Amino acid sequence: MMRLLSEPRRYWVHGLSVSSRYPLPAPHLPAAAGDADLTVDLEVIDDAEWASGDRGQFRTFTRGPGGAILRFASAGDVLELCFESPSRLVVRVNHPEIDRSTVILGAAMGALLVMRGTPGLHATAVATGGRALALAGPPGTGKTTLSAALVSEGMQLLNDDLVAVDLDGGGARAHAGSPILRISRDAAAMLDVPQALLTPGPDDKLIVDAERWRDGFCGSPCSLDVVYLLAGRRSDLSAPLIRALDRRAACAALGPHGYGVGWMGISPSDLLSRCAAIASRARVCEVWLPEDLARIRAVSRAIAADFATTTPAPLQAARGTDRP
Repeated sequence: MMRLLSEPRRYWVHGLSVSSRYPLPAPHLPAAAGDADLTVDLEVIDDAEWASGDRGQFRTFTRGPGGAILRFASAGDVLELCFESPSRLVVRVNHPEIDRSTVILGAAMGALLVMRGTPGLHATAVATGGRALALAGPPGTGKTTLSAALVSEGMQLLNDDLVAVDLDGGGARAHAGSPILRISRDAAAMLDVPQALLTPGPDDKLIVDAERWRDGFCGSPCSLDVVYLLAGRRSDLSAPLIRALDRRAACAALGPHGYGVGWMGISPSDLLSRCAAIASRARVCEVWLPEDLARIRAVSRAIAADFATTTPAPLQAARGTDRP
C-alpha cells in the first residue's frame, strides 16, 4: 500500500496551499496557521465495487452542484478524484499500492484550476531570473525534451505538463508546481543526466527530479513572458524556426492548448476569454524544430537567446498568490 504520512504535510502547488497525508513531490511549506486552499484525502474502495461495467481504458469528468468527479479506469485499475468542494479532494482507489501523485499534481490540479476560474495551459514551463517561458505542442513535438535541454543549460523547471497562469495586474504569472520531469531514455543520454537521478516512470519514460539536477527547479511564481507553440519537426532545419504571432492569431493558436480542452467541458467563450487574456500579456510564437535530436542543445540555446530578447511584460504583485 502507498505509505501515508502520519500527519498532513503542507505543499505549495500552482499558487495554492495543499494539505495532504498523501506524499506529493512538490515544494513543502512550513507549518502554517489557517486552513489550506486544498485538502487531499485517500479512500480505499473494495475491488468488488468495480466488478461490473466496462473495464476498458477511459476517462470521464462530471460536474454537478455538489462538486466534480474525474475518473480514470484501465484493466480493472480505477482512480476517482472526487472534488467534494473546491477546497477538498478525495482520492478513491481500488489499488492503493500504485503511486497516484503524478495524477494528483497533473489532471486533478488542472481540474481544480478550471473550477476556480484560473486559466491553465497544457504546457511545460521553465524560468530564469524571475521570467518564464512556456512550451506547448501536440504529443511528440518535443516540449519535454526541449524543456530538459533548457534546464541542462541553466534554466529552472516550473512544472511539466500543466502551467497555472495568474492574470492579475498588467502581466501574466506562471506558478510553480512539481520538480518532476519525465524524459525519454534517448534524451537523458543526450543531455548527460546522471544515472543516480533517474528512476523508471509508469510508462517507457524516465523521471528526473529537477531540484537535484543542476538545482534546476524554481519554487516561486515568475512573469510569463513568452509562450512557444511547437508546431512539429522538419528535416530541412538545422535551427529552430521561430515566428511571432499577432494577438488575434496567438489567441486562436492558444485555444487547443488550454488545459482540459476536450474533456472538461470548458465553454468556447471562457476558453476564448482566457486565451485572449494570455495573448495580450505574453508574446506567443510558433516554432518548428529540427528532426535531429543531437541538435537539442543548440536548439535550446537558440530558444533561450530568443527569449532573452523579449521585453518583460509589466507584472504587478497578485494578491494571495505569493508563497508564504
